Amino acid sequence: MKKVVLSLITIASASCSSISYSGSMGPIHAEPHGWTGFYIGANAGYWWSTNKAVNTVGSPGYADPLFSLGAENIANALAVVGTNNFSLNTDGFIGGGQVGYNYQLQNQFVVGLEADIDGLTQSNATAQAARMVPLVDFPAEYYNATISVTKKLDYLGTVRGRLGYLWSPSVLFYGTGGFAYGGVVLNEAFTANESLGFPSYAPITMQNNIKKTGTGWTAGGGLEWIFRANWSAKIEGIYYDIGTINNNVVLSQRSFLPIQPIVFGAAQINTTTKFTAAAVRVGLNYHC
Repeated sequence: MKKVVLSLITIASASCSSISYSGSMGPIHAEPHGWTGFYIGANAGYWWSTNKAVNTVGSPGYADPLFSLGAENIANALAVVGTNNFSLNTDGFIGGGQVGYNYQLQNQFVVGLEADIDGLTQSNATAQAARMVPLVDFPAEYYNATISVTKKLDYLGTVRGRLGYLWSPSVLFYGTGGFAYGGVVLNEAFTANESLGFPSYAPITMQNNIKKTGTGWTAGGGLEWIFRANWSAKIEGIYYDIGTINNNVVLSQRSFLPIQPIVFGAAQINTTTKFTAAAVRVGLNYHC
């Protein structure tokens, strides 16, 4: 998708160059510019996450039948270790560029298509929790556990339609919506130690890193003003929903046996978080 945006920027740049200049004659446009045509510009503003939750839910899995009661206690305790609710807040600066095309209808309406891509600052947050979880039927035994999650949004981009109403020949109110994408990252780390430790139980460590391009939808609106020939300024609000990460890992309690260690019990941990954000941006566009 980033390649598509870069291709559109190249097309718009070439169009602007060919329209604005003719050999050595210099700029052609001298009169105020209308809305129809290509434009290219930059934007900057403030963004914040609208979904802060990262939820991990554990469920008992395997229990070794040779050690049924103890193994079931281990599986149940690991499920409790893996059940947590985190709140991670991220917000900061957003900035990037956009390219688009407008077409002014015969009445007071303008339709168009715009693509943009923005980088983000302060886009990652980490939360940790430490827990002591006893084994139900063996209260003298327990797990000391630490859980850490990191959620990050690397960048945001959109390809959107625009529909606007001309309040005056130079002032456009518009709504916008379409496809959104972004770089999403989720890191998880679990450590758990059974209180008996050596020689019965090995330490549990589990790390899982997910990094991918999330996709979804976007919607918003704004105001754009042509303040001089070929130049406009805008302010807009945008909402992004780029999907959910739903991931599973397994915490397994193994013995210390150096050859083919026994798995006493295990639990499956499901982690879910949704990536949504909002932004308020100002921008400057050059119209060809």
